[in-house]
Amino acid sequence: MITEIVFKSKNYVESIMKDNKKNGYYYHCWEHILEVYDRAKYLIEKEGINDDLSEIIFIAIFFHDVAYQYDFKNHEELSSKMCEDFLLKNNYPKDRIDIIKSIIIVTKPIIKPQNILEKIMKDSDLDNLGRKDFFEKGDLVKKELQNITGKKISDQDRNLTIYNLLCNTVFYTDTQRKERSQQLQKNILAIKKLLN
Repeated sequence: MITEIVFKSKNYVESIMKDNKKNGYYYHCWEHILEVYDRAKYLIEKEGINDDLSEIIFIAIFFHDVAYQYDFKNHEELSSKMCEDFLLKNNYPKDRIDIIKSIIIVTKPIIKPQNILEKIMKDSDLDNLGRKDFFEKGDLVKKELQNITGKKISDQDRNLTIYNLLCNTVFYTDTQRKERSQQLQKNILAIKKLLN
């Protein structure tokens, strides 16, 4: 369900991220946010999450990468702060803001989700790792990182990084495990062949 605060959050973040792609953020752009949103809507329905809780997830999704263009290595903290500031200005309840901030922080690769809301966020954000278009998305990340850092990334380095990422990926919701684990394993095998 799209509540007024979800709608305001969407519009606010879109205004910040709308030019990301043409500014060299080929993966962390508005299209990525919409993909994560679409997958989360699906997981919310499949996992039986109520409308009240889905509002919290949707706000977190819209904000989770908003600060990537300012600090790509540690954007989760800044994204959660930007979200908090926005929500406080809109008189959103502090206890719900704290939950949203924890959902944003769980998108850091090293953090494991602790509840169903965080699990949906994590699975939605990493959904492409278990899809057939994974390699296309990986090419966008490589192009983006080369643009940000100004350094060339060799195919071998990219493939090794991807292999490690895929091998360490865990899907947390029942739906995601059921629907994406098989393709994740296929993606691991495909990238492993490129390393040999």
